[in-house]
Amino acid sequence: MKSVIVPSVQSPPSMLKLHDFCNRARYSIGVGVTGFELDFWGRVRNLSDAARSQYLATVQAERAFRLALIRDVASTYFASREADERIALAEATVRSRQEGLRIAERRLEAGVTSALDFRQAESLLTQAETELASLRLAEAQSENFLAVLLGGPVPVGLTVPLTLADQKNGTVIAAGLPSELMVTRPDILAAEEKLRAARANIGAARAAFRVPISVLLGQPSFHPSH
Repeated sequence: MKSVIVPSVQSPPSMLKLHDFCNRARYSIGVGVTGFELDFWGRVRNLSDAARSQYLATVQAERAFRLALIRDVASTYFASREADERIALAEATVRSRQEGLRIAERRLEAGVTSALDFRQAESLLTQAETELASLRLAEAQSENFLAVLLGGPVPVGLTVPLTLADQKNGTVIAAGLPSELMVTRPDILAAEEKLRAARANIGAARAAFRVPISVLLGQPSFHPSH
């Protein structure tokens, strides 16, 4: 916007060498300068403020996206670790239910128990296998989502992750934090900058209804001689 407020050079300077009747050299240097607008009504100033606010809103939006990405990666990682531990527990449950079904079948063959107990053991095994399949699906979905967030598959050969019980939270948020911390959130800052940009655009639109005042410049020249 500064190019509209202040004059700018339109063409490169030109120099012409002349000789007068005393055989003295005279040089004529000409520079073409464009006209510029006198910002009486604030149109250019508002457009400049709007462009600046839009840029700052983009910067804050980038910060908000980066924080959201870190949050999603962390939550998806812990969801994957939770699914791993629940799968291990579900597999142990399936093995226990299979053993219970085997015992119930032997007892049924020996006539010690009824068919109802055998069917109940079958139902418990089916429930455990269904739960295991659901957990494996959730783990696959978490791994796929984590690969999308990382922009590629998770690298192999990483160190063995800690269990959820061994995960330590090193950051403790104290109670009684001031509410003013909310205004430092990047999404709120981006919304404020967008509001400023919209307000500046309104000011520029109002100024556009008025007659603009421009200054037209000619081609000043410099004439040294010797």
